[in-house]
Amino acid sequence: HSAYTARRKHWLHREHALPFIVPSVAETALGKRKSDGLPSKRCEEMFPHRSYAVCEFDDHAPPAEQVGRALYLARVLPLVCVLHSGGKSVHAWYRAAGEAEEDVLAFYEVAIALGADRVGRTRCQLMRTPGAWRQLPDPFADGIRQRVHYFDHKEVAHG
Repeated sequence: HSAYTARRKHWLHREHALPFIVPSVAETALGKRKSDGLPSKRCEEMFPHRSYAVCEFDDHAPPAEQVGRALYLARVLPLVCVLHSGGKSVHAWYRAAGEAEEDVLAFYEVAIALGADRVGRTRCQLMRTPGAWRQLPDPFADGIRQRVHYFDHKEVAHG
């Protein structure tokens, strides 16, 4: 229900407790919403450049099929990370830094046709944090780890 933007050093050693992250670097801590021009702590204006394109496959397909789709999309953009949400979906992170926005949006059209959720197209969309704990509705229950199943450190976007 809230968003907070801070420098990376602020989040170090706390990432595991934050189940969501915007997969791009914010250039400002505050921006203006396109819809009404009001100040916002999370809006597209703050994220003019994508670091990653994230595809969430939550269409109830078996995880192996979701991973197959993620690997197919790796023919277009470099695959950086694959994680399981702790629920029903696989999330695939692709390096998009330096790619033209129209090319990334074309990538998303293919991904959506393969079953990815269309919310990933939004540059300021919160996505599952790799390796973090997913909170459960029951406040007394233990969380579920958003497990990383693949990580390619050579493809990490820097910036």
